[in-house]
Amino acid sequence: MPLVKNQDIRIFYEVVGQGQPLVLLHGFAGNSKDWKRNGYVETLSDDYQLILIDERGHGLSDKPHDPAVYEMQKRASDIVAVMEDLNLKKSHVWGYSMGGEVCFGLAQFYADCIESLIIGGMAPFPPAHPEVYDEQIAVLKRGIATAADAWGYDSSERREEFLRNDPKALIASTIAARDWSGCEDILETLEIPCLIYVGETDSFMFDAAKRGASQIPEAKLVIIPGLDHGQAYADSRLILPHVRDFLQKRN
Repeated sequence: MPLVKNQDIRIFYEVVGQGQPLVLLHGFAGNSKDWKRNGYVETLSDDYQLILIDERGHGLSDKPHDPAVYEMQKRASDIVAVMEDLNLKKSHVWGYSMGGEVCFGLAQFYADCIESLIIGGMAPFPPAHPEVYDEQIAVLKRGIATAADAWGYDSSERREEFLRNDPKALIASTIAARDWSGCEDILETLEIPCLIYVGETDSFMFDAAKRGASQIPEAKLVIIPGLDHGQAYADSRLILPHVRDFLQKRN
C-alpha cells in the first residue's frame, strides 16, 4: 500500500497502467476509487500511467481535524510529494470539483511540475456562495449518516463508501475551501495548457468555470450538455472523448 509522508501527513496513492503519467484527483468526500467506479481507469490505463491519490482528509490518507492543515499550498504539496516518490518531474494532472481546486493550487505554487491541467467543475475564484459551504458544515455536524441521507447516497455501495468518511475531517476541509482566496492573479500569465469542462446544468460552477477559462490564455472550455455537477463526474462516457483529444495533442 503506497504511502508517502508529507508534512507529517500520510498520503495514499496507487499507480495503474503504463505510459505518460496522469495524476487523478477526486472530489469532496470521495476517494481515488471513484475514478475506477466511474469507468475512467479502465478506459485510460492502457495508454497512461494513472496516479490515483487520496487527498488529505479522504480515503486512506490521514484525516486531520484542523482547517489550517488544508490550506491550499499544503494540499498541492501532497501531489508534488507523490510525484517525487515516483521520481516524476512533471505530469499531466486531472482533478474534478475539489480535485480541480487542487489543480489550481498546483498551478499557483508548483507550475513547473505540471505538463497540462484538466479541470472539471471548478473555478479559480473564491466561493461565490460561501453560505453553501456553511450549510454543508451544518449537515456534517449532525453526523456522517445524516450527511449521507441529505446528499442522496442511497445505493448500498456508494453509501457504505461514504460512511467511511471522518465528518470532522470533512468539516475542516470544507472550512478551508470556503475560505480559499482563489488564484485569479496568476491566470493571465499561466502558460500551462488547460482543459476546463463543466456541466451545462451545473448551477454551482457553470458561470465561474466559464469566466475562469476565459482568463487563461492556454485554456480550452468544454460545456457538457445536459449534465449537472455530479453527473459531469459520474458519466465518463461523455467526458473521456474530450480529455483523450486534449491529451493526445499534448503527447
